[in-house]
Amino acid sequence: RFQTLRLQRLFGFDSKQVISYGSCQFPTLGFIVERYLQRENFISEPFWKIAVEHQTEAGEFCEFTWERNRLFEHQPCLVI
Repeated sequence: RFQTLRLQRLFGFDSKQVISYGSCQFPTLGFIVERYLQRENFISEPFWKIAVEHQTEAGEFCEFTWERNRLFEHQPCLVI
């Protein structure tokens, strides 16, 4: 608020004009632009998951999943 009042006096703005200034605004805008560019430049890749189900003789199901969620190579999935 102090900086806004100071800039209004220095540059002759009246109190109804908004001067947006803040020490956090510039870095925050940088984060937003960076994330925007990441999304714009994103290239989707095919991936595979490993999930195995086992049924016991009693009819119970047990599901096994790999902690590493995605594999980007198909061959290791086939080997496992």
